[in-house]
Amino acid sequence: MKAHFKMTLPMLLGLLAVSTQTPATSKPVNMGTKASNTNQAGGVIKSYQPIYPSKAQLAGQEGWVDLLINVDETGQMSSATIIKAKPARMFEEPTLNSIKKWQFQQKIVNGQAVPYQLTQKVEFKLKNYTFGEVATLNPQ
Repeated sequence: MKAHFKMTLPMLLGLLAVSTQTPATSKPVNMGTKASNTNQAGGVIKSYQPIYPSKAQLAGQEGWVDLLINVDETGQMSSATIIKAKPARMFEEPTLNSIKKWQFQQKIVNGQAVPYQLTQKVEFKLKNYTFGEVATLNPQ
């Protein structure tokens, strides 16, 4: 008995969405300790690739989405707003679906966790890769 495997055009093209981000550089702070001079920058700890829209894949379309992300004092995303996207109405939905899974670092100012905002650009680029290769995000 022969096994058949159907390869789709997007599989052949090897398309990949890449997110650029600025990683947090401060060390995590133990919230059980109240240190009045302790500070920690907030930022993205872990990001996940958005799903590349099939319509964009078939059209060979690349683009990007700029976001404004609000993070609460616990390090959870409280909301996200699209600042601008190119092309419009192509990559916004997969981007918003993806960032719901992202993990953020708490921002600590003088030993207290505080809410913060950050801007993020998520880029959608067509890339060739070997079939079966694991795609990864490339932080800047």
